[in-house]
Amino acid sequence: MVELNHSYFESPHIVWLISIPAALGLLSAACLCPAYLPYAYLGPIGSLTRVLVDDYPSLVAFLFYTTWLLHVLEAYMAARLCSRLHLWSNNTWKWVIQTFVFGVFSLRLLKAHERQLKRQS
Repeated sequence: MVELNHSYFESPHIVWLISIPAALGLLSAACLCPAYLPYAYLGPIGSLTRVLVDDYPSLVAFLFYTTWLLHVLEAYMAARLCSRLHLWSNNTWKWVIQTFVFGVFSLRLLKAHERQLKRQS
């Protein structure tokens, strides 16, 4: 029989820890307050963002709302998965918050842990 680790928690790679919040922040700013973005200081990303905001505002809004909806759904999936894995509530909250921010890059770590437990049993 496999012994469950009720305190399992793991963070995504440092690349995702930096790039995902930056991308979410840029997308949120581009949708909610595009006039305040410092496009000139963002290099090629700023140029691309400026074109998208000026020429395709409905696409930016669609990406914004879809991205946040997906992150909410992924956080819900993480909560359900933590419940199935019998993780302690403080670890469940860590996974939910982390998955809300980092999305699939966090959720895939939890899914990999579930697969590992299934293989061991």
